[in-house]
Parts: sequence; C-alpha cells; structure tokens
Amino acid sequence: MTSAAAETAKLCGTDNCAIYTVDKSTRHCSFINADGVRKDVLDLIASSMERTPYEVAETWEKDLGDRDCLILRNLEEVNAIDPVWCKSLQSEGLTNIILYPLRFHQNLAGFIWAASFDPDKIMQVKDILELTSFIIASVISNHQLFSRIELMTTVDAFAQFIDKEEYYRSHPEKSRRKEDKTVFDSMLVKDISQEVFNCNVFPGDPQPTGTRIMSITNGDVCNLTELKMCAHNGTHVDAPFHFINDGMTIDQTGLEPYVGKCYVARHTGNVTAENAEAIMEKAKAADSAERILIAGKATVTSEAAKVFAGAGIKLLGNESQTVGPEDAPKEVHMILLSAEVALLEGIVLENVKEGSYFLSAAPLNLGGCDGAPCRAYLLKS
Repeated sequence: MTSAAAETAKLCGTDNCAIYTVDKSTRHCSFINADGVRKDVLDLIASSMERTPYEVAETWEKDLGDRDCLILRNLEEVNAIDPVWCKSLQSEGLTNIILYPLRFHQNLAGFIWAASFDPDKIMQVKDILELTSFIIASVISNHQLFSRIELMTTVDAFAQFIDKEEYYRSHPEKSRRKEDKTVFDSMLVKDISQEVFNCNVFPGDPQPTGTRIMSITNGDVCNLTELKMCAHNGTHVDAPFHFINDGMTIDQTGLEPYVGKCYVARHTGNVTAENAEAIMEKAKAADSAERILIAGKATVTSEAAKVFAGAGIKLLGNESQTVGPEDAPKEVHMILLSAEVALLEGIVLENVKEGSYFLSAAPLNLGGCDGAPCRAYLLKS
C-alpha cells in the first residue's frame, strides 16, 4: 500500500497523497503515505481536528453525502464545509484537496486524497484518484487488510498488481496471452477490445492495414510498422464532432466519460424506451448508472436514446460498429452526442455477464478528430 500511495502521488504531481483506511467493525483507522504506515500523522490529523481518528472518518463521510468525491479547489471551499478541517489543512500549508471514498459493495473501506496539486490539472487528478480508489478498495476488502495492514505494506501486493511488467518478470511461467487475472485471483481484468487488423468495420469504411517499413530480418536496426486506419475502425469512441460540425473533437472531451463504474446489460434486437428504462433501473440499483454497456446484437432506437440522454449518462457502449440502425445512424447519434453522451462502439462482450464493472476505455488523443480507437477493458472483483 505504501507503493500505491507513492505511485498515486507521482501520477498526481504532488507529495501530498495518502490512504486513510477505516474498519467500521473495530473503529480502527490507519494512515498510509509514501513513507509507510504513519501513526504519528494519523494522531496529528485527529488532534488538529479535535476528533478521534474514527470521528475524522465519520466527518468526511458526512461531508461527502451522496457525492462521488469532494473537489475543493481552495481553502475557502474547505472552510464552507468544515472550518476545523480547513484550519487543519492550513496548518500543514495545503492549498486544495480532492477526497475520494474507498467503497467496496457500498461499504466504506477508507479514503484516498491528493492535496496541493496543480489547479490546472484538477480533472486529471480526479480521474487518477477515481481509478485508484476502485482498485485499492477492492484490495483492502478482499484481503482484509484492516487487521494485517503491516503485512500487506511489506508484501507490497498492490504495487505488483499495477506493475504487470514486474509481475511477468517474476512469473515467467505465466502467459501474457491468457485471460489476465494478475496477482489476485479475485481481480479480473477483461479485455473487451477487437484486434485492430482483423476488426469489424462499418460498411464503406477502410480496413486497417499495417506495413512493415523497417525489419531486423532485412538488416534494419529495428522492426517498425506504419499504420493506416479510420478513426472509427474496430473498438472506438465517437466525439460529438462526428455528427455535429461545431461539436467537441475527441481531444476536447476529456477522460472522465471513458473511465469509471459501468453497468453491462444484455439485450438482443431493438432497444426500446421501455428496455432502456429497465436497464437504467438495474444500473441504478447497482450504483453504476453513469456508463451503460449493452451486450449482444442490439440496436438502440431513437426512443431509447432519448431515455439514456435524459438519464444524464456519461457513456453508452455497444457491440456493433454503430450505436443506432446501420442503415440510418444519424438520428440516434444526434440525440446522444447532443447530450454529450460519449459513444463506445465495437466492444466485445460475448463472455461478459450482466452486472457492475469498472471501465477503462480512454481514446487516443487525436487532436481535431471526430473519434479515436481505444483499448477498452473491464475490472471486476
């Protein structure tokens, strides 16, 4: 966990990043940063806030309410929520903070935060913490780290999980081509992307090709491949600019729509408004209603698109190369893209069960483009 805190701090561009674990059954808390488990810092936080460590956690949980996280851009915003907390941060010379809860199956396992980061990178820091919070909460809950935090900081299991190269070097008998379960058997990483050169393409779009322009076999210093493809080949995302001439291009959409909790629903045939409402109900019950992935040979109708757009979802994904009818895709695209719903098309969900997952489907940063290919995958505990 120490390495997890250190790596997260590095990604966020700040030295002020920490994990605060909470065991509600014992009312025990721990503070972990890049220097390890720090009881002295835990006591200092509690003392400066005039509360016990567990009461500090209770206060933060209350401050969060129904929000996914607290984004406090300056101390004035902190003071508006909790003057005592503001005074504590001020005494440490901190200027801003993002606080994320560590939740697993709706149970609070702790918090992770980054403070005094570059304010211009606030959304980047938020995205990093969101992904990190999911993984850390899963690790803590699945392996009952509350009662053996010292052991896990020594084993450094989380660092092994995020560093696949080190894992494969340490376990040469493991094949990279097999389904990736990494270090923890309980953490599944499911690739839902098509292989690019053999992928499906929308009728009329060019097929991706690769040309070997340098070859070690031919005496060159390295192998080098030139790619030629459409931005909408295989597994890809659509930007509003795809159908809206003054809409955002893919580099302007940010990463938030493509990374976070999602709900996979299985359906065959046309997705009606009634079907869409049923999918949203199941997604809300699973606390994963911001991103919807539809598995199966399904076509989203305009009526269903209006339901999804009205629900305020961030992303809609499907297995076909277009989210709407293949012979008339414009209307569905216009409804969803006008509502700034990101579209993830051409995913592979054949062996994925219905339920809640963590999605990562960040597109390539192609400046000025109407879409981009992506490597989409799901995480499941």
